[in-house]
Amino acid sequence: MRFQAGTLLGQSIEPHRGACPIASTGTLNPNLLKSAKVCLLIAALALSTTTRAAILSVTKSTIGQVFDRAESGDTLRLIGDFDRIELKGRNFAPALVIDGDKATFQDTLLIRDVQGLILHGGLFRSNSGSTALGRWISVYGGSRILIDQVRIEGAGTGRGILFTSTKNASVINSLFVHLSAGVGFIDVDEGYIYNNISSRSTSDGFNVVASHHVKVSSNTCADTNRSEGAHPDCVQMWSLTGHVPLSDIEISNNLASGGTQGFTLFNPKDGGADRVSIIGNRIDTTFPQGIACYNCRDSEISGNHLSTMSGAKNSTTIHVFGGENNRVAHNIMNEPSGKNYEGVGANPVWSLGLLVDGTFGFNKDEVARVRELISKKLTSF
Repeated sequence: MRFQAGTLLGQSIEPHRGACPIASTGTLNPNLLKSAKVCLLIAALALSTTTRAAILSVTKSTIGQVFDRAESGDTLRLIGDFDRIELKGRNFAPALVIDGDKATFQDTLLIRDVQGLILHGGLFRSNSGSTALGRWISVYGGSRILIDQVRIEGAGTGRGILFTSTKNASVINSLFVHLSAGVGFIDVDEGYIYNNISSRSTSDGFNVVASHHVKVSSNTCADTNRSEGAHPDCVQMWSLTGHVPLSDIEISNNLASGGTQGFTLFNPKDGGADRVSIIGNRIDTTFPQGIACYNCRDSEISGNHLSTMSGAKNSTTIHVFGGENNRVAHNIMNEPSGKNYEGVGANPVWSLGLLVDGTFGFNKDEVARVRELISKKLTSF
């Protein structure tokens, strides 16, 4: 994993494990737009910085008044320690840049109903390891918000960043240490979580809830420090009753390692999900839910590599229940014994030793063959 500012502050982003490459000229590769619409946000924000009007130095005693009078394209350069901050009710086009490289935030940064903002850099931590609101960065409403290269350290509780009801939200190149969860998207439309690390989380790495058109790519979850009663997930998704079901989600090229579940979507009674892609991820864990997709529709799980770590009580596998028109193919599962199982076409799928069939159109011979593999797999573990 690398940490770099990318084009957001005048440098170029290099293509990396599914990134949104932007050339040094500040233009997008047009071939990528078809598959990653969220790249438009990063491109637009990056280009906007080329016309910023002024660079303004800011301290904790002046940030409120400077933000209120800032103009589109300005850069606010934060210096020193900051307590709780609330930024609200502004529309910037081009985006406002907040440069936090020389700032330490000791309480929540609250961003409410702001359009067009880039936060680059900043260390978030306090002596107690917690904040008054239970999260270090909280974004309500607004649009075109990008958070890049922040470091957030906790004491085993609280969330790093939470977006709620935001359009065009991105978190990239950031580090989350010893939190209950790194990043959460609730009711986000067009979101991007890219190239982040969640380390020593007591529960989850990244959550995507009741959201749409979100890409979670090239992130790492490692060294989970599970709290009592928690069932940690690297990326967990779910829908909410009364909301449109989660849809158009891509989980790709991520790594889940250690005492955690991998990439999961549960609570089928709340609506399931539509068009979820879980592709090309690596899961090397001690928990059985390597990948789970409950009541998923028109979804794909392919090209993933699942390994069960030595000492695990259960095999790390794929669990798909309910739903319709799903494709599960070319996933590899490794056992500590060294035995491998590779998907061919649209099979096989395992779930705690039971074949998940009926959804993927297995014929009788395929079912018999996969059941035999499962039997050998369980007896050899």
